[in-house]
Amino acid sequence: MPEPANRIAPQAAASISAVMVTFATGPSLFRAIESLPAQPELGELILIDNGNPASTRARIRELAAADPQLRHRVTGRNLGFAAASSAARGATRSRPAA
Repeated sequence: MPEPANRIAPQAAASISAVMVTFATGPSLFRAIESLPAQPELGELILIDNGNPASTRARIRELAAADPQLRHRVTGRNLGFAAASSAARGATRSRPAA
């Protein structure tokens, strides 16, 4: 059975881990997530929740539960972009680029 079109490519077939740091992003966040399956190189998306509203966090959890390649990490507060990006580095499954 083929993979659903709305899922990110399996890690074995792709090598890129994308990190998305979000803070009260709104509807554009979900448009961005929906666009990712069209990227065949993408093996996973690490979504760092840097202070989204509870309703956004709940929707992200639903999406992550349906797609194992979408990994949701909640920081608990707004760490700032650089610190949140650094926190994501250890969460990726792919090898870092040299």
